[in-house]
Amino acid sequence: MTASAQARAPSTERLKLVFEDADVVVIDKPPGVAVHEAKGILKRHTVLGMLEKKYRAEGVAPRLVHRLDRDTSGLLVVAKTPTAARTLEQAFANSLVEKEYTCLVAGRLDRNRGV
Repeated sequence: MTASAQARAPSTERLKLVFEDADVVVIDKPPGVAVHEAKGILKRHTVLGMLEKKYRAEGVAPRLVHRLDRDTSGLLVVAKTPTAARTLEQAFANSLVEKEYTCLVAGRLDRNRGV
């Protein structure tokens, strides 16, 4: 990797930890960082890859329980234990987690509502 590529590569320093305990970590994910690997996105440049590296020495294998798009910022909950992952996955699947989205639009919308 070139020096300029290393400078651009995300690191856990870009991830602001909002909350952490033995079971979960909550991150304020910045825009432009992918949550998981995909075509053209190396795992080490993703939130999951960065967290795996951070917690490897502790024997913790972080697990995603929901996702945010790469260009979306916001809070991301990541399980640190299998039990927490199961519990959180069920909570998200059963709509027990309340989500709120805010969108910034440049320009004017024709209607106040829509899809």
